[in-house]
Amino acid sequence: MNAGIIDDPFFGDNILKERERESFHYWYGRKFVCPFNGNKVELVLEGADTFASIYLDGVLLANTDNMLIAHTILLPPLSHGEHELFIHISPAVIEARKFDSTPAEATFKYNFGGLHIRKAAHMYGWDIFPRLLSAGLWRSVYLKELPPDRIQNVYVYTQEINKETNSAQMAMYYRHEIANENIHRYAVRIEGYCDDSSFCHEEKLWFNSGTMRFIIPKPHLWWPRGRGEAALYEATITLLRDGLAVDSCKIRFGIRTVELEYQPITENSNGEFCIRINGERIFIRGTNWVAADALHSRDASRIDRMLEMVCDVNCNTIRCWGGNVYEDHSFFDRCDEYGIMVWQDFAMGCGIYPQNDEFAVKIETETRHVVRKLRQHPSLIIWSGDNECDIAAYENWFGIKKNPAENRLTRSVIPAVLQAEDFTRPYLPSSPYIDEITYNSGAKELVENHLWGPRDYYKSNFYMNTRARFVSEMGYHGCVSPKSAALFLSPEYIWPPHNNAQWLAHATSPGDGIYEPYAFRIELMCNQVTNLFGKMPDTLSDFALASQLSQAEATKFFIERFRMQKWDKTGIIWWNLIDGWPQFSDAVVDYYFNRKQAYFHIRQAQQPFCLMIGEKNESGTRSLMAVNDLPYPISANYTVSDCDGKGQLMSGMVTVPADSAVVAATIETDDETQGIYYIQWESEGKTAYNHYLYGEPPYSFEDCRRWLAEVGLIEADGFK
Repeated sequence: MNAGIIDDPFFGDNILKERERESFHYWYGRKFVCPFNGNKVELVLEGADTFASIYLDGVLLANTDNMLIAHTILLPPLSHGEHELFIHISPAVIEARKFDSTPAEATFKYNFGGLHIRKAAHMYGWDIFPRLLSAGLWRSVYLKELPPDRIQNVYVYTQEINKETNSAQMAMYYRHEIANENIHRYAVRIEGYCDDSSFCHEEKLWFNSGTMRFIIPKPHLWWPRGRGEAALYEATITLLRDGLAVDSCKIRFGIRTVELEYQPITENSNGEFCIRINGERIFIRGTNWVAADALHSRDASRIDRMLEMVCDVNCNTIRCWGGNVYEDHSFFDRCDEYGIMVWQDFAMGCGIYPQNDEFAVKIETETRHVVRKLRQHPSLIIWSGDNECDIAAYENWFGIKKNPAENRLTRSVIPAVLQAEDFTRPYLPSSPYIDEITYNSGAKELVENHLWGPRDYYKSNFYMNTRARFVSEMGYHGCVSPKSAALFLSPEYIWPPHNNAQWLAHATSPGDGIYEPYAFRIELMCNQVTNLFGKMPDTLSDFALASQLSQAEATKFFIERFRMQKWDKTGIIWWNLIDGWPQFSDAVVDYYFNRKQAYFHIRQAQQPFCLMIGEKNESGTRSLMAVNDLPYPISANYTVSDCDGKGQLMSGMVTVPADSAVVAATIETDDETQGIYYIQWESEGKTAYNHYLYGEPPYSFEDCRRWLAEVGLIEADGFK
């Protein structure tokens, strides 16, 4: 594309042309001089998509078949002078034909070619991503020297935090490569610090692997965002021979514990789904994280800016969705520093995957690689086996109703690796998870759920009365702004949306017909506008704003509905922050980093201390709720005004205990009127605000625009 050989696949309906290139082969080659002398050398491919044959000086060294993990290849002894590296990438759709599928395997029609292939699932076509089966080297390729004595693998983890003695019991697993036969000449040392806290521990080796335990007095703990400092220890691990350093490595770690309290919903119980960090309950305010870019070689250039937005909208959690790749250390480093908790799905989604031995070995190998790579990051708090594979089998999505417990990948293969490699974090076999109690009872309500449902008016019974204690997916459509639409639609396809091939292509539909599986998403977006405002606007500018207001109010309502029921509800991870390509979607930031209206509504609704207004109760009044997610009490002076010319309705003061939600006041309501309540408060020397759209739809689009402009949420002429 950069060379002008192909058109930009993100513009117009060019994405449909990419099907012509799915069966292409690709070749990479370069000459190099090895900078190392004497020691063994590895070739590291951090990301090869997907079937790669690696040749050195014309000799085949290895074949790879997994896009999602790094591959290391021990090179033969390299002579002085120039060498040639040559890599052949075979088309994944052709390689996939070699695998023997069975009727017991199932997924959506676009995705069958990916069931046996370890490649990001979204690349085969998803409702939020185009079908774009790229091929190539999408992460770095480099040489690595292997000294004869070296540190192979280390993992530092927290065994116990003792509040009585104000100390942390730590452990370090290690495995070293030892060249000398006499291992008693060797020792290992770990030393580190975090501000004024430091430690040093050294032990002689009795074997090349083992676990050493040490205590850190007066430790600084790693806390999630808004709960305290995300303290990180800088540590150096040194391998010594005869008292002299022969190898060393640097790591960062956090001292923290994590637990998941889980009980399913039953006839006699509302269940439980609550995450505890360092023994304290944490209410989750999160967003789902999809691919940063449909072309993954561009991911790294976008991630820092995306994470800044995660912080700006007051999230404390990211769920890394199972249709994606695994993010690299740079992503987790930032999350460690920002105190953002990460829920990590393993890379499977919306399917009934192969259960044979060959595929089980692939998943075991991938899981071990991913766990060893990422387990040192304190921000990673929970593993999940996949995205929606349990519910697909349970609800018979593909005409194959199965007990999800029969899935050996998530019930046997993955947990066995976790029990061996990372027993410090909780594991959820799927999201949402169908446990045996739920399966045997045939229950429809899940304690942790993905709430998509009818996608109708956002205050319908489906959303208002869910029994889910925790929601890990929930969203609403919002159109991109006209200036963004102009960047990916041809002028003649800008408007109207109906029977519009380019809107369909960016809806996202891999096929080119109006009856394709994801074509419904255009009408869905239009219907949500009509639900709120009673009619479809006539121009793209008005439609985009109306759609964004619909999305903004819906997402804000979902978040506040859960927060006001704290601790009956324990968290919501809404869908989703940002698009990975230009499209019409549930994301609140478009691919070009232009923020939709929902971004600003969410930033209000997710303030750690926030005042918000609930729905009418049986007496016909509404409660002004004060919600505090901070670990200490907050007092605030507040006012509530009506933006439709009625002025201030009330004022007062409220004190909210740590981690609590209380009723601050009661508001008398008029069932026949519509408008916006504007809430303002002062606490901790700062002024903050929120709003509430009251009344029943349909609303006047012009009135809503005027009200929101009055409270500063949009400009007088429309978008923020």
